[in-house]
This record gives sequence, structure tokens and C-alpha cells, in this order.
Amino acid sequence: MGVAALEPLISNPPPNLTALSLAELSTPLPDELLAALIGTLANHPPLTSLALPSAGVGPLALFATARLLSTPPPALAHLDLSANGLTSEAVAVLGGGLSRCSSLTSLSLALNRISGAGGGVLFAAISAPAARLRRLDLSRNCFKTLPTEVAVSFASMGHLRTINLSHNRLDAAHALLLGVGHNSSLTALNLSHNLLRAQSVSKLPAMCARNVTLKELDLSFNQLSNRAAPLLLLALSRSRSLDEIQISDNFLTDDFKESVSAAAAMTPEQRRDKKYQMEVRRRLKDWRERARADDVAAAQAEVSARDDNLRGGGGGGAFRKGDRLGRIYSFGFNLLFIF
Repeated sequence: MGVAALEPLISNPPPNLTALSLAELSTPLPDELLAALIGTLANHPPLTSLALPSAGVGPLALFATARLLSTPPPALAHLDLSANGLTSEAVAVLGGGLSRCSSLTSLSLALNRISGAGGGVLFAAISAPAARLRRLDLSRNCFKTLPTEVAVSFASMGHLRTINLSHNRLDAAHALLLGVGHNSSLTALNLSHNLLRAQSVSKLPAMCARNVTLKELDLSFNQLSNRAAPLLLLALSRSRSLDEIQISDNFLTDDFKESVSAAAAMTPEQRRDKKYQMEVRRRLKDWRERARADDVAAAQAEVSARDDNLRGGGGGGAFRKGDRLGRIYSFGFNLLFIF
């Protein structure tokens, strides 16, 4: 589809047009032309689906899209703005329309350049009373963390079902997990292909203890080590809804991975059984003792390596590198040379 094919659509859109996709564009459109097209569609109430991936959405088209979302009566249910190079500033432009559109149920902003600040604006917009968004795709953006106000926004979202935050650079998820804990509608959360460590998911047990709707959690392809295993097991033992958790391709050793996977294979009712809860407490105690032993071993290895380095030869002067007196004299000679 090219520019020539769109000109008749702008001047005289079909009266029965309910869905428009520009996914097969050979090249991005000029911003002015795209804005004109979206402006025409704003006066076309039957439209329920608009897909503009890689369409060249710029400032003018963004403002036109915000107007489309705000134009009564609400009709648009699906909006795809993926792969347009949109930034957090672009999300701020869309925010007003998103907060007023009660018909929109699916939004894709994947493959853009949105960062944490844009995420805060976006979640605030879709937590507005009029918003009814159910599916949100934010994969392949530039999220490293999310602002603390996200936790408040999640508490107000009563319709959102799935969030995809995969393939970002998230290394902190405290606000997100706290927010999900207070959410009453979310069923699936995808955090795969990020940079999450054990410290990043420290709020996971508290989230699972409070949330009663989340069924699917994907933590695969992160940097979770054995230190995260107790958090994962504790989260599963406290959850009343979680049916599936993905932890593949992390840094968990096989024994830890098998314990967490076995817990994930059980139903929430089985995990709340008293005998299993006692087993969890025993296993957590063993893991803590093992972690302390590993810490001691690591500290001893570090001290040993440091001592070896101090004792090792290095040449390059009258004094050996590991000789403390030699280092003192060398420092003094350096001072004399400087002054």
C-alpha cells in the first residue's frame, strides 16, 4: 500500500469501514498525510480497529490520534502504534485521549523508545475512571525502571488483564510489583528478557500474598540467581491464584530450579496445604544456611585471592609488589617526584 492508495480513503472513506491496517506499507508515510487520514477517521464512528505499525507516526499524527481517542461517541477498541520510534514525550501527547476513551480495550506500543517516565504517564492515563483497557503491549522499549507513582495507578485499574513488558532493560521492579499486588484485575504479567536480579523481585512474595487474580507470570531470560529461589518459592506458597510461572534461562542451578518448578506445577490449593507449608519453611531454612555458607566461602576466597595478589611478584623496582615496606617507600618516592 502506498500514498496513492490512501488519497481516496482520506477524501471519501467507505461508509462501512470498521478496521484499517497499514501494516503492509512499503515505506513510512509523511506525517501530514497520516494526520489527515486519522483526522478523517475521527469523523467515522464505525471504526473499531486501527493498526499503524511502522507507519511513520509523528507529532501531527500523534495529536490526531489523541483527538480520535477523545472524539465521542467512543468506538475504537484496538490501536496499534508499534515500531514508530515513539518516546515518553509522545506518550504524554496520547495520555489525554487514552484517559477519556472508554471503548479502547487493546493497545500496542511495542518496539518504540518509551522509558520509565513515559510509563508513569501511560499507567496514570489508563487508570482514569473512563479507561477500560484490557491488553497492553510495551515490549521492546527502553524501560529500566518505573516511577513509584505506578503503584498508585495500578490500584485504580479495574479492567487491565495482560501487560507485556518483555525485552526491555528492567533491573528494578519494586513499584510495579507493589502496584500489581493492589490490582484486582490483572491475570498475566510478562517480564521476560529483562535484567531482573534477586534484589529486583524482593517484593514478589508480598505481591503474591495480596493479589488474587494473577495467573501467569513470566520471569524467563533474566538474571535471577539462586538467591532469588527463596523469593520465588515463598511467592508461590503465598499466592492464591498463580497457576503458571516461567523461570527458564536464568542463573538458577538445577536443584533450585526443580524446587521452584515443582511448586509451580501444584495448584494454589495444594500449595496452601499445611504439610506443604511446613516443607516450604524447612526448605527455606536449608537454603538460608546454604546461602550463608556460600557467602562465607566467597569471602574466604576473596581474602585468599587478595593475599595471593599481595604476595605475588611483580618486578619493576627495587621492592617487590607484595612488600608493604616497598609500597610505602615507593609512595614516598612518588611524592618527592611530584613536588
